[in-house]
Amino acid sequence: MAENRTLKKRACILCTRAKRKCDRQTPSCARCTAKGFMCRYPAPRIVPSYDIIYDEHGTFETVPATTALQGVQIFDEPCLNQDQSPSDPTNPIADTLIPVSNWGSDPLPSLPWYLTTSSWDLSSVPRSECLTFEEESLKSFIRSLQNWMKQWTSHGHCAFIHRSLYSDHMPVVIQDAYTTLAAYQNKTPTNRNMILRICKERLSTLIECQSLDSVDSTMKDTSMHLSRTQALIVYISICLFDGDINARARAEQGLDVLMPWGHQLIQSASSCSGFPATWNISDCGISVPGEPTTTTHLTPCLDGNLDSFWRSWAYAESIRRTYLIVVLLVTIYSTLKTGWSGCPGGVTFTGDEGLWDASSAHAWKRVMKGVNEKVVGFIPIFSHRMGDVLANRKPADVDDFTCTLLAATFGRERLEGWRAL
Repeated sequence: MAENRTLKKRACILCTRAKRKCDRQTPSCARCTAKGFMCRYPAPRIVPSYDIIYDEHGTFETVPATTALQGVQIFDEPCLNQDQSPSDPTNPIADTLIPVSNWGSDPLPSLPWYLTTSSWDLSSVPRSECLTFEEESLKSFIRSLQNWMKQWTSHGHCAFIHRSLYSDHMPVVIQDAYTTLAAYQNKTPTNRNMILRICKERLSTLIECQSLDSVDSTMKDTSMHLSRTQALIVYISICLFDGDINARARAEQGLDVLMPWGHQLIQSASSCSGFPATWNISDCGISVPGEPTTTTHLTPCLDGNLDSFWRSWAYAESIRRTYLIVVLLVTIYSTLKTGWSGCPGGVTFTGDEGLWDASSAHAWKRVMKGVNEKVVGFIPIFSHRMGDVLANRKPADVDDFTCTLLAATFGRERLEGWRAL
């Protein structure tokens, strides 16, 4: 495997895009220097220290990679869909997300906050500041989650699964979860038990397949972490609140796995953030149907491509919101059942009205422009400090997901009081 890779430094991204000869000089090639462009080369990728070997039966094992190439930098193919140089003043994204003035002489521009490694840090409030949740507000969250599930099956988009997430490729685990959920939502008294049995079996199979996986969780692609976690949320939400005793017992087994999967998802996203590589997959968002990606990076092509920024933000935000759903589902059920719950740790997310529901990259850009014109601007919300939203933001400035978190945290009465101000 590793010995067949080509060790070759590629031309810079701008020369490749323009189909011009590049002298491959560092820190800047001659063409970029002459035109005043910021020269950027494709991201280096480190050859992993392991190979995955498949046998004729389809099973696999991990073995040490060829030592001759361990630690060698292999250069990926550059992203070819850029239309403007990063320093171009007409760049549609520069003033919105990455100010040109931030680039200076640094080889890479400053990343938006949602793509930095530190944005994935988990934080908790001191025990003395923990809130006492109202039972009705917790039940209200469950109803909201069930409504979001209906939105996903009917519109392909909900508060934690973005419409762009599976627009090109839907993993098998998500296909199974989607079809199971759709069947359950349209169940009849005569087929209810059959559908519930399918859901319970798929929940158990999902967990068993992952637990039997001999590849360490750190070797999993972030998209694999995300899809399996979202699928488990779907199955648990069905079995936990259906009313069937056996289904609830099966869901509680799933809850024991859900929180560790949530933490692994955040850890994977953090380890893939901040790299000067393309978003999600090495071909800048182009995937092969039916084939999983092998490397996930959360940094977009920093080339002024609007669609790249939108998709990278939506991907990162889907991870954040999925993790928060995990936290709420686990802690709320524990609180309703035993009267208390620990704090697994909060994460930052975006709660500005209109951004998540923007139907296209251009619609997202228009909303982003309005967000930046407000006093608060485009800054993250800390899920463990939701009180800051009540103090610093207006009700019209935040979306339904944020309001649902506020209601679960402070109760419906305080939320309505804030809205009435």
